[in-house]
Amino acid sequence: MAFGFFKKAESADLILTNGSVYTADANALWAEAVAVKDGKIIAVGDADSIETLAAAETEIIDLENGFLLPGFIETRGTPVLRAFDGEYLMISEDYDMTEIQDALHDFIEDEPQREVYFAVGFNETVNNKMNLEEKKDALDAVCREKPVVLLSASGLAVWMNSCAAEMLAEAAEQDQVKNMTISYIMSVFACLDFEAIERNIMEIAGMYCEKGVTSVMNVGSIDYFDGIYQDILLSYASQGMLKQRLFGSLFVNRAASPHLVVQKLRQRKTNCNEIEWGIEFRALYLDISEKSGFFKPEENRVKEGENSGLLTALVKETADAGFDIHIETQSMQDAFKAVRAMEAAISAGYKKNVFAVACEEGFSQEDFADTMLGENITKAPIASRKDGAFMLSALDTAKTIAEAIDALTIDAAVLLGKEDEIGSITVGKAAVFAVFEENPFELTNFAAFRRCTAVMTIVNGQVVYDKEEDNRSEWYELMTGMYL
Repeated sequence: MAFGFFKKAESADLILTNGSVYTADANALWAEAVAVKDGKIIAVGDADSIETLAAAETEIIDLENGFLLPGFIETRGTPVLRAFDGEYLMISEDYDMTEIQDALHDFIEDEPQREVYFAVGFNETVNNKMNLEEKKDALDAVCREKPVVLLSASGLAVWMNSCAAEMLAEAAEQDQVKNMTISYIMSVFACLDFEAIERNIMEIAGMYCEKGVTSVMNVGSIDYFDGIYQDILLSYASQGMLKQRLFGSLFVNRAASPHLVVQKLRQRKTNCNEIEWGIEFRALYLDISEKSGFFKPEENRVKEGENSGLLTALVKETADAGFDIHIETQSMQDAFKAVRAMEAAISAGYKKNVFAVACEEGFSQEDFADTMLGENITKAPIASRKDGAFMLSALDTAKTIAEAIDALTIDAAVLLGKEDEIGSITVGKAAVFAVFEENPFELTNFAAFRRCTAVMTIVNGQVVYDKEEDNRSEWYELMTGMYL
C-alpha cells in the first residue's frame, strides 16, 4: 500500500525501491519505496504500489537492499570557518596581548613566505585598557617589515601594525575612501587565497555528503567570512551545483545595536532571494557566554525597568523582523537570561519564530517548566568551533543511535523551523534523502555510527552524491572560476 494521494495519471520523476525506508514519521516508521515528482515526495509505501507510478521517463534507483533515511541535518555546523582553514592564524579569545604576541611570533617564524600576516579571534574586552596606538606598538614589536592584521572574534574590530596602517592610509587616499569597512580593509591587504577557499568548500561538501548530510545550519563565523562564503555558494546555486542546503545565521557575541543587527540580517536575507532554493538566511546566532563579553553592565541597558536589557531588545527586534533566534550560553544563569528575553518576545506576540537555547552545562525541558516557554523550549546542541575531526554536533548529546538519528532528522528540522519541508520522508515534503548500505539503527556504538558513510545523497529529487562516481577533482574543475 502507498501512503499518499495522487491522480491516477500522475507519474513519478524518480522512484527509489528495493530497500528499507526509514520515514521518521511516527504513523508509519518503515516503508519499502518512495516516489518523487518535481522535487517533492508524492508517495511512500510498499514497492508494488509505488512502482505503479513509473512511466517511461521515470528514473528508478535500485537501493540494492540498502537503507534510505531522511537526509541528515547538521544544526550546528561550521562549514564557513572550515572553508577558511589555513588562511589565517587562529587566536584564542582568552589570550592577553603577551599571548597574542607569542602566537604571532611563532606564526611568522613558521611561515616567513607570507606577504601579509592575518590573524582572527582576539577578544576586544580582554585588552580594552590599551588604546589603538599601544596595540600598534605591541604588534610592531613582533613584526615591522610586513603588514600584520588582526580581526576580532566578533568581526567588528581590527588591529594592525604600523606597516599595515600606512598601507591602508595610502590605499584609502588613492581610492578616496573616507569610511573604511572591514571588507574594504581586508581587500586592501588581499589576505585570502580564494582558490584554496573554493577547494576547501568542495572538500567540506564532500565530507558532508559522506556523512549523509543534506542540510547545514552554519554558526559561529564572522560576518566578513560569511559574506565571501555566501557569494561563492550563490554562484554554485545559480548553476544547480549545491550539494547541501545552507541555512545561514548572523553571529553576534558582543553588545550591538538591535537596529544594526536587524539591518545586517535583512541584507544577508536579501542577497539570498535571487535564487529559488538552496541558501537561506533566517537566524540570529547569539553567544552570550561569559567568554563572549556580551553582558556589560554599563552597556547592557536600553531603558530602566524589568526586561529592559540589550538582550531582550535584541531578541524582540529580531523576532519582529521575522528571524529565528538561537542563543548559546555556558551557565544555567545565562540560559535563564536567554529564556526571559524569549518570553518577552513571545509576550509581545512573536510566537511563530524559532527560539532555541544551547547551554554547555546542559539542561532539560523540566528546568524551565515554570517559564512561559515550558516544555516548548527548543534545546540545541553546542556548536564546536574548535579544531579537530569532522563530526556531527548531535552526537555530543544523544544517548542512543536512535536518538542521534532523530536529532539529525525530525528534531533538527524543528530546530530550523522547517519541519513542514524536511526531516522526515512524508508525502508533500522535499525529496531529501541519504542512502546507506548498512542499517544505522543496528550499529552497536557511536564510534561505528561515526564511521558509517552514505553511498548516495539526494536533494530536491536530484542525486548530488554517488559514492561510486565521486570525483572531488571533477567537482572542483566544474565549480572553480565561477566566483572569481
